[in-house]
Amino acid sequence: MLNFLQNKKTKPIVITMGEPSGIATEISIKAWLQRKKLKLPSFFLLDDFKKIKFINENFKLNAKLKKISSPPEALDYFNQYLPVLDMEIDLKFKLGKPNHKNSKFVLKSIDDSFTLFKNNEVSGIVTLPVCKKSLKKDGFNYCGQTEYLSGLVSRKLK
Repeated sequence: MLNFLQNKKTKPIVITMGEPSGIATEISIKAWLQRKKLKLPSFFLLDDFKKIKFINENFKLNAKLKKISSPPEALDYFNQYLPVLDMEIDLKFKLGKPNHKNSKFVLKSIDDSFTLFKNNEVSGIVTLPVCKKSLKKDGFNYCGQTEYLSGLVSRKLK
């Protein structure tokens, strides 16, 4: 347990993309805006920077965003900026209208977050809400993200 608590102080948490057309990005930004009041540990988003910027501006959230190139940078910027590890994808989304074509990006965010965790670059993973219907339409065969992550762990242990 002590090792986990030490990692929590020295490594940020990664937050996955969630459903691009849903509430996920807004949740992330609002959490960051409350970081001091809630005494949140450092985190960063593994997501599409352009989408986050759009949501931030569209909802007038006024968060300061910062692209980072590696997880340790999140620790340097977290107090002043919401760090984003940009997936640099060509994401097409319309708020409130999930598109199963984005499922590959949602899963890539989870896969890449898992890789960061497996490589001991982050202290943990937070998954944001997804549209399971869209994922399943694109061939997702799990009950949810937790089961998907469990499958990733099982495959990596073999």
